[in-house]
Amino acid sequence: MPLTGQTVIEDRNLEIRRRFDERRREALCDAVGPETIEEFCSDVIGRRPRTLALRHLLNFMRMAPIEGRTFAYAAPSYEIYYLARLHAERGVPPTVDTSHTFTTKEDAIAAAFIERAYEITGIRLPEADHS
Repeated sequence: MPLTGQTVIEDRNLEIRRRFDERRREALCDAVGPETIEEFCSDVIGRRPRTLALRHLLNFMRMAPIEGRTFAYAAPSYEIYYLARLHAERGVPPTVDTSHTFTTKEDAIAAAFIERAYEITGIRLPEADHS
């Protein structure tokens, strides 16, 4: 039987992704709070089991697009750490923010996590102490 009606097939992947993101962000806003951030900051490596709310937030962060993703950037000496943002285009170096420095890798990872959690949930969370 031939297809009738619409002759142009729209790619709805972007719309589906947008709606999924909206719903997940709303659910994460309800689940994430200061205690979730404190849980991550006290154990950034993940040696202890994580709560369900933190696991959901981390999974959402992992599946987010590369463009604009904040991460901990180590200076070539590995004595100072910064926050940086990735670019999706191949060959483009990350944008490094040198306004804040961190003395340990764990502090930089925690700061990157706090910033990304704010970007996802829109909730201003208490920041970890950093220099």
